[in-house]
Amino acid sequence: MKNKIPKYAPGKYSVGIIQNQSELNQYSYADGYSLISEICSEYQTKVYTADNISDLFRDGIDDFDGLVITTNACDDIKINKELEENKIKIEAFLDKGKGIFILFQRKPISLSFIPDKYDVIWKERTEPNLLEGTIVLGSKGVQPFLLEYPNQIDTKIITNNCAKNPDLRGLYWRYLEPKQANSYDLILEDSSYTQPRALLLSSQADYQGRIIVTSLMLDWQKHIDLMLNCLKYVIEGKPYVAILKRNGMTSLEFQYLIDNLKFLKVPFAEYPQNTPDINKIPPIYQTVILDPSWSKEHIAELEKQIAKLFSQKQSFQVVYFDTNSSHTKIAKTVGGDRYYDLLSRRLVAWLYSNFNVSKKVWDGSFLSTSTILDVLRELYDNENEIRNLYSTKIMEFIETHVKENGSYDNVFGATCELLKVYNLLLGQQNERFNKTKKWLITNLKEDSRLLPEKILCILTLKRLNIPEADAFAKNIYSNVVEDFHTNVSPLAIERYAEFFLAFGYPDHFNIVVEKLNETQDESSGGWGSIKLNATITRTLLNIGEKTRDITITEDIDRIIFRSIFALKESIKGGFNAIPEHRTIRSSDLALAVLALRDFEKQTKFNVDNLINNLRAPSDVWHPIRAEEISVNIRDILVTSQFLRGENSRLTSELDIYKTRHQETTELRQELQFAQNSTLFFLFLTFFFLLLSITLGIQTIPEGIKLILQNWDQWLVWTIPTGTFLAVLVSAYYLGKFKRMPQWIKSFLNFLNEIRR
Repeated sequence: MKNKIPKYAPGKYSVGIIQNQSELNQYSYADGYSLISEICSEYQTKVYTADNISDLFRDGIDDFDGLVITTNACDDIKINKELEENKIKIEAFLDKGKGIFILFQRKPISLSFIPDKYDVIWKERTEPNLLEGTIVLGSKGVQPFLLEYPNQIDTKIITNNCAKNPDLRGLYWRYLEPKQANSYDLILEDSSYTQPRALLLSSQADYQGRIIVTSLMLDWQKHIDLMLNCLKYVIEGKPYVAILKRNGMTSLEFQYLIDNLKFLKVPFAEYPQNTPDINKIPPIYQTVILDPSWSKEHIAELEKQIAKLFSQKQSFQVVYFDTNSSHTKIAKTVGGDRYYDLLSRRLVAWLYSNFNVSKKVWDGSFLSTSTILDVLRELYDNENEIRNLYSTKIMEFIETHVKENGSYDNVFGATCELLKVYNLLLGQQNERFNKTKKWLITNLKEDSRLLPEKILCILTLKRLNIPEADAFAKNIYSNVVEDFHTNVSPLAIERYAEFFLAFGYPDHFNIVVEKLNETQDESSGGWGSIKLNATITRTLLNIGEKTRDITITEDIDRIIFRSIFALKESIKGGFNAIPEHRTIRSSDLALAVLALRDFEKQTKFNVDNLINNLRAPSDVWHPIRAEEISVNIRDILVTSQFLRGENSRLTSELDIYKTRHQETTELRQELQFAQNSTLFFLFLTFFFLLLSITLGIQTIPEGIKLILQNWDQWLVWTIPTGTFLAVLVSAYYLGKFKRMPQWIKSFLNFLNEIRR
């Protein structure tokens, strides 16, 4: 009997397991399905072999949360062919945030059925001794939760199990090579070779789906702990909630909370303990919920542990329960991500989704694009990600403007921005970078060059650590100071302030602060534009870090507070999905969010989260009664059930509509056929009538005269004869309109058109 997965399995994850039946018939240890069903007993599972693999894609791959392709499943020609033919469905499956776990495969050279970016090449191991090698953690890009949840993974245990396995002795038979760089995180590798060999790969976190590929025989060699970690991640996703549970204690409300987390498929992990120790929970979670059964003494000890972790810059949120003066349980929260730190992460995703591919730049402007790339450099941990996402399109746009001399349309300011973009996308060893740098330095030496242009260029060279910058700065210093004291333009003051910061002239900081204070609009808190507001705010924050003068820092704080309010107001509506409804350019939004994030980093506690809770007491995290948590989750549950009920009702109505539509269509077809049949019958009757008359004319010498004289006698036998023949022919075609020759169909349709 088929163990059919129900269309909706509340709170229970489901996994499709693809297995090579012929391998199972030969080797008892090749039963990956039984192993997975045993170690993941809470999952609904269904096995697919060559006999029913087509059912997976016909019945609905989307019924599953994840797929597992067990060892050597792709050796089966039919399975491999079915996977390749359904590549589009597999890609759509992954794009919905689901996962696929691919174990060791002996025959395929690559994995052509997964998205092209994540295809890998299987490399054969040539060493005769399969026990040689050293399995270690990946040297870069490790996703720690794969090695820490739910089991702590020790590579020595993996190596030992491979070497002493009773069924299959050997570390590995093949290793992996991703076709595209930066598509995977390297989790495990063999480091004993000059070029380390990838043994376990996991798609990078910026991909919606989850793909794990390994050349280790995790299922056949029974690497239970690592196997379970990979399965949990592929099927459930990264857990972001941890529950520190007290052994032997429970409460109705808290158990209801846990059950609802399961029902709603929120990835979480439970850590049962006798004595609370939050340090034993891996630092991979966004939120840690403490069991309300912990005593006040336990909570006091946990508070010390939490305070220490926060002092170490660990970013997570702790939810615990306390009792107020009326002995009512209330939920409290401490810590958590800063508001604008989260907003900056949203900004990264928003900028990616709004990158104008057709124009190859943001805001239709190269200068805006250069600004955004500067912001992304500060928000991304890895510059390679920026290059992979944007380099090709931006370089296509740039090439239409770069002159033979290396300048950007022979415009000095734009060429300064070009040098920064080349530095990020190509690197300083690139010929184009050096040609542009040479053009800038040559033009910088011209006496006719304006001072603001010289400062812009020198600051660009300084940021890129180009040695000539210091000498140029020294040459223009006196001119800068002279103009600085007389200039009242906020833009010029900000540029001079950057110059003083970059080349170490702190004596001018107090005058910078005075001038910016005088030119700041008291009502709006800004200096005329969002870009300038953000840039000045960041410059003042840097001055505040450099100076020890308390008077200056107090003035800076007052100025910054006003500018922060202005920036907060300016970004409202900035993330609107409809371009026409946005109130701010992408580059200005990026600078504003970056300035707000930098300011937030200097505050000692999360002021904005506190304000948001005070302004919106119905938000998720604020003091509420414990029973209200159950009510809130129950509301979610009821709403979810209601929506599912509405979905079922609408689906039923849609089915009824489809049935009625089908019936109406068939009725129309029958009516059309009846009309065509009637016309056909009349046509045949008329045809045979003419035929009879024609035959009479041909057989009787004076046919026409006799027919006209004896027309009643002719009709007596010609009409019945023609009708009889018409009935016979019509009966043959009745219900089989398709049998009719095409010329008859065309003629009938022609008659129909005339009739209409």
